[in-house]
Amino acid sequence: MGVTRAGLAFRRNSAIADLPTGLATLLHAQVTEIEQPNVGEFDIREHGDVMVQFYGDICFIFNHDLVWDYLEHQDKDVAPLHAALGRPDDLVLFAQYESGGSFGYAFIDRGIRTRTRLQTSGVPHLPEVLESGTPTALEKTWLDAQFYWEEDDCPEDERSKVFYKGEREMEIGEVWITAQMLYEALQQRFGVCPWYSDLEPEYRFFRIVDLPK
Repeated sequence: MGVTRAGLAFRRNSAIADLPTGLATLLHAQVTEIEQPNVGEFDIREHGDVMVQFYGDICFIFNHDLVWDYLEHQDKDVAPLHAALGRPDDLVLFAQYESGGSFGYAFIDRGIRTRTRLQTSGVPHLPEVLESGTPTALEKTWLDAQFYWEEDDCPEDERSKVFYKGEREMEIGEVWITAQMLYEALQQRFGVCPWYSDLEPEYRFFRIVDLPK
């Protein structure tokens, strides 16, 4: 199935000192904390399911509906979201849906959206890559990297690029390039990427209790 995660990351601050109250403000809904659910009973792609992870002072809040519109609609105002989180200097919105081939991120620096990139596969109303803002230096190392065309039996116009650095000691297929840049950005900004980390976070789980009728 692969990694199924979408949410946001920032440094812990007073806005989430009382986490249930902070989430209610963020989500514009009442929430209730629940015990860690069993596998299959909780899915952050569902509107009502919210997972929080703390790695020291780094906070990850996972919920699809919280961030997807900001990735898809790249002119959407991030000011209310940024304010609800206590106006962190560094805020990253992200999606990592490996089974569906959708990956994306938005960088919010001191309240200003500086860069957004969304890469999808087979989503009818979206191009394969939708992006705005100037690529960061980290991104440019991959977007400007050398590449070769994979060799297989498919028609030439269906072959994809494989990007590499140095003497090909690191290679990334074009379909995974946004996922790789997201991983590196989280590592650079926060020192951790939850789905590729051996660190054990503090988990908390919530449900939105006043779902829209």
